[in-house]
Amino acid sequence: MQEQNRKTTIPVQLNFQLTVTDHPDIINCIKQRAYKIIYDGTDGICIYDKINQLYYADALSNRATEIILKNTKQLTGDLVARGAIMKHVCEQYRMLLSKPYQFAVFMETVPQKATPIPYQIHKLTKDAIPYICAHYSYKPLANPEYIEERIEAGMLGAFQDHQPVAFIGTHDNGSIGLLEVEAMHQRKGIGAALTLRMIKEQMKKGLIPYAELFTDNKKSHKMAEKLNLKLSKSLIYWVYLDVD
Repeated sequence: MQEQNRKTTIPVQLNFQLTVTDHPDIINCIKQRAYKIIYDGTDGICIYDKINQLYYADALSNRATEIILKNTKQLTGDLVARGAIMKHVCEQYRMLLSKPYQFAVFMETVPQKATPIPYQIHKLTKDAIPYICAHYSYKPLANPEYIEERIEAGMLGAFQDHQPVAFIGTHDNGSIGLLEVEAMHQRKGIGAALTLRMIKEQMKKGLIPYAELFTDNKKSHKMAEKLNLKLSKSLIYWVYLDVD
């Protein structure tokens, strides 16, 4: 598999053709060797992430989508689906979908240098949980249990005079996110510096660094362009399988 400047290999031969920009989550999951193949054909792919209890899937036909949806009830977890065909079939089944987003994938071999900023960047500890919960704008995930889990996975904070002013981390599917910069410290390059540092951390783990950007989030898309991240061709949707 090859996409732009990045080459990657996975320790398994698949029938479905993966690309780095549209399937970074699937590639990363397989590289970590903690997965179960639910479906693999030339017209679709679905794997189960045993670590994070999530399904990742793509389908190029109604048939593949039907098979995937039929078999994603056997384990625990939600489904990360992509493409118009999967969206159409999920809507026919009246399944609950998130807003559409795209992957923004780091495709280079070496991250660009961040513009120097008058802040210190350090790894966060559990002491930062109250601060993160109070300042993270996406409130459904601003709970102590989830934040503690993400800190253990590795979160970074920007500090001024030993006080946190911003943070970033990775979500349970491995995407870079949880980025928040206090209002009075915005437009100073902190978000870009934190993102570049997190890209380096992901690369140290042998993973493809990527983020998830809602299609209507113009600020995030602007920063992705600034950092030379490549957007997926497909739109991505979280399908909430555990919701009646």
